Amino acid sequence: MNLLPVVIIGAGPIGLAMAAKLAVRNIPFSLFEKGQTAGSSIKEWGHVNVFTPWEMNVDEDAKTLLLECGWTPPKNDEIACGKKIYENYLLPLSQVPAIKANLHTQAEIVQVVRHNLDKTSIELRKNTPFKVTFKDTQSDQNNTLLARAVIDASGVWNSPNPIGVDGFHVPGEQENASYISYGIPDISGKDKTKYVGKKVLVVGSGHSAMASLFALDNLHENDPSTEVIWAMRRGKILNNLSDKNTDAIKARGELNSALPNLISKEHISVLAPSRISAIKKVTNGLDVEINVNGETMNVNVDFIIVSTGFRPETGFISELQYQLDPVWEAPLYLVDLINPHLHSCGSVPNHGVKQLYHPEPDFFIVGHKSYGRAPTFLMKTGYEQLNSIANHIEKGEEIEPSIKTETRSCSI
Repeated sequence: MNLLPVVIIGAGPIGLAMAAKLAVRNIPFSLFEKGQTAGSSIKEWGHVNVFTPWEMNVDEDAKTLLLECGWTPPKNDEIACGKKIYENYLLPLSQVPAIKANLHTQAEIVQVVRHNLDKTSIELRKNTPFKVTFKDTQSDQNNTLLARAVIDASGVWNSPNPIGVDGFHVPGEQENASYISYGIPDISGKDKTKYVGKKVLVVGSGHSAMASLFALDNLHENDPSTEVIWAMRRGKILNNLSDKNTDAIKARGELNSALPNLISKEHISVLAPSRISAIKKVTNGLDVEINVNGETMNVNVDFIIVSTGFRPETGFISELQYQLDPVWEAPLYLVDLINPHLHSCGSVPNHGVKQLYHPEPDFFIVGHKSYGRAPTFLMKTGYEQLNSIANHIEKGEEIEPSIKTETRSCSI
């Protein structure tokens, strides 16, 4: 078993950092990335600034390998956008010889199983290798690989939540997909001509939605016909508005403190609490049916931006014995540490293999995906997860899962 590689799924910042940690320990690994290059998902949101400075976004083992290759590190206190993280950190890291030799791009994981065992088999799992099936997206051919351990760092970027408050698409959402964007579109850059002078509905109450609001407000400065409707399911953020920055993460606090002035502007309407029930294409745009405070109204918009968070995709690991919390879809022993009703980004304590435990030996979900639907993930905390896992793999010790606290995440 120890002669087999550790398979890492996803070559974003967490997957690459895991590869770095295994490389410095001389543990064989294979790193798989569905995109054309490492960091493909971050490249898609390259226009977005992260809240955390460089010193919180660079893994120490990755830094060691990069410095050995002549890398010039960025300033610790600088706030970077996704593009800079991709170009100045992830791409150079993927070219480090020890990582490049084991990186497979355009390789999509199809399934992960225990070799010749089904999910209901209890005995022999620990001493049976994983069989990982992956598809070469260029040739559309499937290949298999045996592994001693599997680290799922595939993230959640490709699984955005739909508009419906019940977790499903509302009528008309999929039919009008060409008028709907998920996440944070590049409003100030390549998507500028799409949104300038238009009426845009932004759905969601988090910082991704707020980023789009500020970008659309900037478009209004150039073209006053640009209008925004902000629809929130609960609108709790409106109860704690303040122009004072008290956030431990400075850049995020600046966004929060600028919000009261933003939503006071005439070209921005706020609908909360609200839920969208239907979308229909009409001659002059989209007719959106919204229930606001128990009353139904219809608004006409040109485009919709959906920033309602993400969810983990578990289809390719469905035959493994993993345990996820029924609410947040995070590992069962981790969920109380990341519950957004109890924590925010920055207040989540460091955690490792005991909290990431699954009944499936040597299988770990890490990074943003390990947080399930909770939006409290920071790269720095993800790197701490990996330190614990790398030490576990190196030493081969048994894992005793963390004792779950009294607080239940489903008691909301």
